[in-house]
Amino acid sequence: MPKETLRRREQKAAAFAVRSGLAQRRPLDAEDAKGLFSAIDARDGSGFGIRKLSGLDLDGFHEAPATIPWERRITLLYYAAWRRRDHFVNGLLRAGADPSARLPGDGDGDGDCEPCVDGVRSMVAKLRPESAVWVARAVVRLRHAGACLVPSTCADDDGEAGADTTSESKGCGRRSCRCLCQECGVTAEERRQKGLVPMLAWMPCGHRCCEPCFWNLFLRLASQSPGAEVEAAELHCPCPGCSVRAHDGTPAVGAVDSKTVLSHQEDKVDGENAQEGVTGNCGQVAGRRRAKQIPPSDCGAQDWSCPGCSYVNFKVRQDCRNCGAPRFTPAPQEEVRCDAVPPLDDPPLAGWEQMAPTERKHASLQRWLQLPVSCSAEEASQLVKGEKFQARSPKAAAATRLGFSQQERTTELHKAACAGDRLRLAALLGAGVDLDAANEYGQTALFLAAYTGSAEAVSFLAAAGADLEKVAHGGSSAAVCASGGGHRAVLGALEEAGAELPPTGEAIFEAPTGELGAGKVTELISLDSPLVGAGSCFVDGAFSESFLERLEQLFPQLPVAARQKECTSDRSYYCDSEGWVQEAFAHGLREACAGDGSRPPVDTAMAHMRFLHYSEVGGGLPPHVDLARTEASGRRSSHTFILYLADCNSGGETVLLSRMEDSKADAVLACVQPRRGRLLLFPHLCPHLARPTIEVPKLLLRGELLLSTCRSSLLAPR
Repeated sequence: MPKETLRRREQKAAAFAVRSGLAQRRPLDAEDAKGLFSAIDARDGSGFGIRKLSGLDLDGFHEAPATIPWERRITLLYYAAWRRRDHFVNGLLRAGADPSARLPGDGDGDGDCEPCVDGVRSMVAKLRPESAVWVARAVVRLRHAGACLVPSTCADDDGEAGADTTSESKGCGRRSCRCLCQECGVTAEERRQKGLVPMLAWMPCGHRCCEPCFWNLFLRLASQSPGAEVEAAELHCPCPGCSVRAHDGTPAVGAVDSKTVLSHQEDKVDGENAQEGVTGNCGQVAGRRRAKQIPPSDCGAQDWSCPGCSYVNFKVRQDCRNCGAPRFTPAPQEEVRCDAVPPLDDPPLAGWEQMAPTERKHASLQRWLQLPVSCSAEEASQLVKGEKFQARSPKAAAATRLGFSQQERTTELHKAACAGDRLRLAALLGAGVDLDAANEYGQTALFLAAYTGSAEAVSFLAAAGADLEKVAHGGSSAAVCASGGGHRAVLGALEEAGAELPPTGEAIFEAPTGELGAGKVTELISLDSPLVGAGSCFVDGAFSESFLERLEQLFPQLPVAARQKECTSDRSYYCDSEGWVQEAFAHGLREACAGDGSRPPVDTAMAHMRFLHYSEVGGGLPPHVDLARTEASGRRSSHTFILYLADCNSGGETVLLSRMEDSKADAVLACVQPRRGRLLLFPHLCPHLARPTIEVPKLLLRGELLLSTCRSSLLAPR
C-alpha cells in the first residue's frame, strides 16, 4: 500500500477539525471576498479546497456582486449556489458553511441578521453530496422568488380573488393564503417593517414561509425517523394540501414578475452611480440596475439582458447564464391554485403497486440475477469514469450509483436499510435486488432496518415481499431484534405485516445471572506513554464461567466464513442485536479495577463481533493495525478487544509492537498469553501480531470498543 501523502494527511486533518468544530477560522476582508466571488465566476477552484476553506469564516456576509441585485450582503455559499457552481457549493458545505445564514434585505451589518437555525448544518451534512448541493441551490431560488414575487391578493372563502391590494399587510386570516407565512402566520409586510429577511416563496402556487420557520420545519421533518432527512430535503411547500416542491433551477414561468421589485431594491440602485458589474461582448455594464424588462436591443445587436436579474448574455444563449431565466418572458398566466397544481412524479414503484408482494420480489430478483456476481475495482472505476458531479434532488440522487454487480447492489441495499432511506430502497427495488440477501452476519435488509429502528423502511420492505421470519446468525429474527432494542414502532410495523412477535422480554440468549467477579486490571503500556499503544491492558476475572460457556455454545451455531488471503483462522460473524454480550462487557469493565482502584478507559462494546478459531498448528497473523468501526449514531470505536476462550500454554501470543516490524526485539512492547476469560484491550492504531499457534484449538472473540463517557484513564481514581 503506498504511503499517504502530506497533502492527503492535511486534508483529513482539516476535515476532522471541521466535523469536530475545532477549526480555527479567520474573517474574510472585502478584497478576499471579492477574489473568491471572482473565482466562483471564473470556475477557479484553487482556493476552495478543504485545507483553505477550513481556516475561513464561511458564514460571513459580503457585498453582493452585481448579478444579485435583490440582496445587499450575502455569503459565499449563497453566490456559488445562485451561479450553480456545484463543485464550489459542495466544497463550501464540506468545509462547514451554513445554508441557513442570510442577512435581512435592508440590513447592512452582521448585527441585523436573524440567528442561524441550530442543527441545519449537521442535518444537511447527512445528505448525499449531490442532494446537499441541490438543497443549497433550491433555497437560493426560494429566496429569489420571495424577494421578487408580486404581492398577491387574498382569496375569499369562495375561492375568488379580491381586489384589495392591501391584504398583503392585513392578512386574510386563512392559513392557505399566499400573503402569510404558512407556519407562523406573519405577513411579508410585517417582516419587512421589522427589517427581517423576505419570505421564501414556492412556485407556481405562490405560498410563502419565513426562513426561520422553514428551517425549523425542515429539522422537525428530518428528525421524525431514521432516513427522514432525505425525504425532508425535497422541500415541499409548507401549505397543507399543496403538492408543490422546490427546485434548484429557473423559477416556473410567470413565477416572478420582472417589472416589479421590492422597494429596497429600487432605492438601492441608481442608474447614474451603478457599480461596475458583468459585461457582455458589447462592453455595456449590467451593474446594479433595477430588475425590469429590458429588450435585447438595449445591449446592442449581439447581447441581451436577463429580465429577472439584469445579467448581460451573449446573443446565442436562449436562457440566462446567471439565473437560467428564459430570454423572452412569455405572456402572464393565471395564478395556479393548490387544487390545480400538477401532482409529483410517480415514485419508481408506481407501476408495481398493483402487484402482490411475491410478484414484486420475484420481478426484482430476476433483474438482479442478470447482473454479474462481482466486478473488480478497475472495472467499476471504468464504469463510473467521466460521470459528472452535479446537484440532484433527493429522489434523483437516490437512483444513482446503485451498483454494477450483485455484490455492489446488495451492499447498497443494506446501506439504504440501515439509513432508513425509502427513496433509495425504492430505486434499488426497481433496478433489481435480492431482498433476502444477507451480509456476513446473516442480516437481511429487513433485519437491518429493524435493528436501526426505521419503521418506515420495515413497512416498505415488508410490502415489497421481504421474508419477515428469516433469522440472522445466532437465531435472532427482525422481531426479536426490535424487541431487544425497544423499537415499538418497528414491532407495530412487523405485526401489521404479519410477522410473529416474541413474548415481551423473550430473547434467544439471556444475560448470565451468576456473579461477575471484580476483574483485575494489568497495565501493559501506561496511558501517559507517547507510544500509539498507550492505555493497553488486560483484565482477568471480569466474566463468570456461565457467560463464557454461553459464548462457547453460541460459536458452533454460527456458519464459518470463507477464508481470506493470508488468513489461517476460521471466522464466524455474530451481531449482538439483543445486547446480552454488550451488557456483560459493560458490567465487567465497570467493575474491573487495578490495585490502585483505576479502571480501563473503555466500557462499551459494539454489537458486531467475530469468533476466530485456530484449528491448525502454525496459525497466526502478521503485523497489522485495526480499522475503526462507526455505529449508526456516528460514534467511532477507539479500541480493539480480544476475549480468549481457551488456554494456550505455549504459542499463540498476541504481541503489541511499537512499529510494523516483528524481526527486532526492541519493537515488542508487550506479549500477552491466551488465558480463558482474559480480556485484552488496546488502541486500534497500535501495531500487533499473533504468533504461530503450538497448542490447538485457540478460540477467541474479537470486536471493537468505544471510549467510556467519562474517558477515565487507567491511573484515574474511581
